[in-house]
Amino acid sequence: MAPGRSIPGLQLLRTLIIAGLLAAAHGDLTTDDQFLCPTPHAIPNLPILKTEASISSGKERAPTDVTLVTQLSFERLYMLEGQCDVWSGTISAAVYIALVGGKAVSVELNSNQDPHLIALSRVVAAFRQFHELAEQKGICKLDLQLVSQEVENVWLSGLYPVNSMRNRALANAKTDVVLLLDVDFWPSAELVEVMAQPRKYESLRGAVLARRAIVLPAFEPGDAGDVGVEVARGAELGGKAAAAAMSRDGRLKPFHTDRYRAGHRATDYARWLTARTPYHIRYEEGYEPYVLVARRFVPWYDERFVGYRKNKVVHLLHLAQQGTLFVVHPNAFTVHSPHPRARTWKVTRKTGLWDQLATIYREVKEQLAAQTYVPAAMYSCGEHGAAAAASGAVTTAEAQPSAGATAGDAVLGEDPGAATAVTAA
Repeated sequence: MAPGRSIPGLQLLRTLIIAGLLAAAHGDLTTDDQFLCPTPHAIPNLPILKTEASISSGKERAPTDVTLVTQLSFERLYMLEGQCDVWSGTISAAVYIALVGGKAVSVELNSNQDPHLIALSRVVAAFRQFHELAEQKGICKLDLQLVSQEVENVWLSGLYPVNSMRNRALANAKTDVVLLLDVDFWPSAELVEVMAQPRKYESLRGAVLARRAIVLPAFEPGDAGDVGVEVARGAELGGKAAAAAMSRDGRLKPFHTDRYRAGHRATDYARWLTARTPYHIRYEEGYEPYVLVARRFVPWYDERFVGYRKNKVVHLLHLAQQGTLFVVHPNAFTVHSPHPRARTWKVTRKTGLWDQLATIYREVKEQLAAQTYVPAAMYSCGEHGAAAAASGAVTTAEAQPSAGATAGDAVLGEDPGAATAVTAA
């Protein structure tokens, strides 16, 4: 079904409830079974997704794990493999496949061929094989969901339901700290060190529970193609020293600041290059950094945002309106891995959805100002966050940093008692 079409709420609800009860009886609960709203009013005109398969990693979990939350279309599995090669924590990934008449839409990224239809069973088999290989060779603990949507035609399969997919990945994250990251980005090696040291992890956890969003400066290579991929990999492995050197000689640059300055301008890249301690920044409208946050404080993404426009901007705006403070990590960062451009931007433009999304964004801003906004999401149920269903309300004690702790201490993992408090800039 194409986004924007009306949904027979009651009929859909009965189907979903029955499916959930059957899944529970068989002990195979999906994120929909756990989080889907039980009331018709909570189901507006949103993408209708179906979980085709769900597989969890069998690797041992660590109490210091941070979950990298991401989403992707099926043809981009190779990008997820890249993340799994560098992230030793958990990855919760939702993988999307569009269906036309029950057949899967297959897209060849590096080909001029038009998308074509294949049997869904082939996609499911490849999905399971991918997870099996990731368990064998990847260092991550990969929790995967394969999610489908029936659309009217192959052209409309380009309207990727990005925020619906983000919600499914977020719902499947079980750790206290999550990293909200797109699949075409690699986190730097410094961040993995936090999970390897319990003291640093506990400081990080304290920071995000105090409603800090830890910003990872986002970079991209100056070159595209294989050359750009090699630069990105070198920066990821080499850490901040390598990233700083590559920034000075032009091999690396701030992500998309030449196309959409507001997206990452507030990060203040010039300051980061020489920073030795974390620093607070002021949120500005349009800011859309990649952040480490407390799972329980993350609001659901607004699922009306499909295709290309404002989907992450509106979520970060909501986080800021909730009182989240943004603190830039002085060492860790993330780097974009170049890839062929998807059809999403073109389809969003040509279908007229581009202007509709701008209208929805304006409405969201008005509702946020009036304090009446609730994200339009299949999981919202009148609540603002993912936390209520997942782990209950956070206690006041949990939400406060340790005595004398600063946002800087928390990010760096240093002794919280060794410094005095820092106020937001």
